[in-house]
Amino acid sequence: MVEALRDLILSHGWNIYSIALATDAGIESAVCVPGNKANEGYSTAKLFTNTAVAVLWDRGKIDLDAPLTQLLKDEIDFSCDPRWDRVTVRNALSHKMGVDRGVLDIDVHDTNTIGTDDFLRYMLAYPPVEAPGGTFRYTDVAHYLVSRAVAAHCGKKIDEILREYVFSKMDFRPVAFRCCPKGYPMGATGMYMETADMVKLPWLYINGGVYQGKRVVSEAWIDICERERFDWTPLGDTGYRGKGGMLGQNMLGSRKDRVALAWHAYIPRCEEDITGLLLEKLAELK
Repeated sequence: MVEALRDLILSHGWNIYSIALATDAGIESAVCVPGNKANEGYSTAKLFTNTAVAVLWDRGKIDLDAPLTQLLKDEIDFSCDPRWDRVTVRNALSHKMGVDRGVLDIDVHDTNTIGTDDFLRYMLAYPPVEAPGGTFRYTDVAHYLVSRAVAAHCGKKIDEILREYVFSKMDFRPVAFRCCPKGYPMGATGMYMETADMVKLPWLYINGGVYQGKRVVSEAWIDICERERFDWTPLGDTGYRGKGGMLGQNMLGSRKDRVALAWHAYIPRCEEDITGLLLEKLAELK
């Protein structure tokens, strides 16, 4: 089936490097436009960060309703607006922290111009403008703060957690993480991996947290992720959920159709509904 999807991609001239498909029969992948073997997934990284939190939550090591500043207390050696004390891990994962958008987006902003190499101090200098838990405002700040909070509270960075508890169980090949100047994964972006590995995450989620018979995260976590839309959101009425990146990357899956799909790309703008057309082709093939 993946070869037919590749042919569709080539016929439209979409700049998709590689595509991968996961079904009960296994994982298929194909190169469309030659590129790097492992590529940047941009905001698809957020669902991986959420999965690191899932590992801790399943083991009772993190409370979703804990304030971020409480988890970060040993890292905050500077004055911090008390409004931050109301922002929880749950608020961050659901993008409902009450902050303005775009405080720091490392894929867009030149971080050499912000005047500091301390991203935590920089981000916490912009307090919430409204009560947490209300308005959805998508921002990379959320997952960087979660990345720092996890490391401060649990003593392991999110990349270490993912490698030990997720990637090792799911036979991932090497994965690289873009880090801040202090050495912490950005959490919101900056993960480099092969497409045939990226597709394993949506496959895990549509299988209730089990990969090839191995429990990786709990089904209770998957339920929370779906209910509260922790970067695993429905795609209209297609029956699919997914998580995309800013330059055309995507990973998605359907419990009903028992299929997951992922691709890496560089597509700044496209008038065509790439996802919709790929899902139409997939439906024809099944």
